[in-house]
Amino acid sequence: MKVWLEYPIEDPLRLEANNMWYIDICVMDQAKGNNVKKCFIELKYKTKAADDMILKNQSAQDLGRVLFLNDVSRIENAIEAKKCNVGYAILLTNDQLYWSLPRNEQVHDLNYRLHESTNRIIHGKLKWNSDKTPDWVSSKLVTIKKEYKPLWHNFECETSTAFRYLVFEVTKCLKYITRITCLQFEVPAGRHFR
Repeated sequence: MKVWLEYPIEDPLRLEANNMWYIDICVMDQAKGNNVKKCFIELKYKTKAADDMILKNQSAQDLGRVLFLNDVSRIENAIEAKKCNVGYAILLTNDQLYWSLPRNEQVHDLNYRLHESTNRIIHGKLKWNSDKTPDWVSSKLVTIKKEYKPLWHNFECETSTAFRYLVFEVTKCLKYITRITCLQFEVPAGRHFR
C-alpha cells in the first residue's frame, strides 16, 4: 500500500486553469496482477476560536460548505473518469454553524447546508439562494451526482471544545451514505475516531 499527499491528477472535466487537480490524500493498493485500487481522500478542517485551544476563527462557513461539496463533486468526477475506485470527503470542525439547522430558510447558501435533518439529502446542481451569486461561487459550479445524507459524528478529544466530523463516502453507488463503519483514522496522541 502506498500513500501520497497532494496527489496530482489530470482534470477529467478540464475545469481547472492548469488542467490539474491535487487530491489531499491518495491511497493506492496494488493487488495481484495489475489491478490497482485507488482511494482519494479530501479533507477540510474548519475552526472557530475556543477558550481551551489556540484555534483560528475562520468564519466564512458558506465558502467552507461550497468547498467541501466541491470536493465531493471532484471525487465523483474522478471515479467516473476511472481515476480512482472510491473516495471520501471529510469535514472536521468545532463550528456548530456547519452542523446546525439554519435559523431561517432565507439564507443565501441554503442548498449547500450540511445540517442533519430527516429529509435533508444533498443532490443535483446546487444553486445560490439569492439574485447575486458571488464570483467565487459561480466559478465553482457544484453538481452532486449521487445522494448524500449528512450524518455528523462526535470527535473525541481531550478538550472541552466540541468537535464533530462529517464523512461522505463517494462510490459508483446511487444510494446515499448515512454511516461509515469501515473507516478509522489515527490522530496525534493515539486518539482515534470512527
